[in-house]
Amino acid sequence: MSETPRKPPRPAIPVSLYVLVTVVTAERVVLRAGLRGKALLWIVAGSAIVCLVAAVALRKGGLGGVTPTLFAAWVALVAGAGLAGIAYAEGTSLETALESRPVSSFEFEVTGEMSEGRDGWRGRALARGEGIPEGSVWILTDEEVQKGTAIACVGRYAPDAEDEWGISSRMQGVWGTVRVMRILSSEPRSGILGALDVWRGLVLQSFDTGRSEARAVLAGCVCGSRSAIRSDGLDDVFAACGLSHLVAVSGGHLVVLCAIVGVLLERMRMRPSTRSLLLLAICGAFVLFCGAPASAVRAWAMFGVASGASAAGRRAHALSSVCAVACAMALWEPTLSGELGFLLSVLSVVGICLFSGYGRYAVGCLPQVRRVPRWVPRGASRAFYQVRDDLRDVVVVSLAAQLVTLPLTASAFSRVSLVAPLANVV
Repeated sequence: MSETPRKPPRPAIPVSLYVLVTVVTAERVVLRAGLRGKALLWIVAGSAIVCLVAAVALRKGGLGGVTPTLFAAWVALVAGAGLAGIAYAEGTSLETALESRPVSSFEFEVTGEMSEGRDGWRGRALARGEGIPEGSVWILTDEEVQKGTAIACVGRYAPDAEDEWGISSRMQGVWGTVRVMRILSSEPRSGILGALDVWRGLVLQSFDTGRSEARAVLAGCVCGSRSAIRSDGLDDVFAACGLSHLVAVSGGHLVVLCAIVGVLLERMRMRPSTRSLLLLAICGAFVLFCGAPASAVRAWAMFGVASGASAAGRRAHALSSVCAVACAMALWEPTLSGELGFLLSVLSVVGICLFSGYGRYAVGCLPQVRRVPRWVPRGASRAFYQVRDDLRDVVVVSLAAQLVTLPLTASAFSRVSLVAPLANVV
């Protein structure tokens, strides 16, 4: 049942990977440094000169085939820097308006789940004012405001400070904090999104998360609600064990949902294309139900790209899919490049695509159990080897994702989880 492992083929690295890295890097630099106007023009001009010189040198060195990739990276740099500069300019306009106008002249729609702290309930909200572009701010309230609720209030606004918290907030597209003194009016969302908010609230109430930690974990896995997990201190425990992806809705949750729904749809008489569209719609509804976190949207969009490739008769390529989807999301919303959850989600998938094959080969070269142990029942040898291979694959995938995301997690949390591979096996 054992065989000598074969060397894995070299993974095909698409141009979209270089484009994605360039877009995210350009956006992070522009948002962190607060560049705009002439500074962006200097970046565009300087990068054009560098790329031109590099293209000439590569062509003389017999590497002219790299020129299209270099040109694509330059276009990505211009697009990423330009869109990030626009986002920064809109944010500063909102910041100026909030400083010069009364807070009561704005409307704030809560776009994220609020968490309780020493100063009250903190959450992210979309600020809308007459004559200015809308943008996000932090709001502090004495009582929790449900996600999707639009409020008018009396309060005080404080811009972001030039510290790590302020810079991090700015890179995420959050421009200051509004301390709510009194809520004048509140109105929930209407339409399909409002109905999903009501349904989600009913499901969360049915979990009764205050009764046990298990119920809090289920609320996070099923509804994407992390407030109970944070209040119980479980968020730090999952992070220390490298299992935050279990309670943050992402690709793993969609895989489970697709497996369950797919089995039911296979029993119905319908075309494969119709079945794929229906499955895609169900997964999209689940993503909206959970609040559409960036990691879940990325996974759902990847599923859509894979389904489209299959319908067109082409083989799906996971690395190309994740790079194309992540690049499109980063260009559509430049501040996503400043959100840790989005970066970890994309990096982990990229790491798995690039290095899991080498990891399986390395593990296969190690001494392994060649004979079935005596305690295994007769006739179960095939199942034993299957379980062994499955456990090996889980460890390899976990290590690949952890090593690639290590620079981000170590700098953000100042720790490295040594038990993550074993915890993911369990």
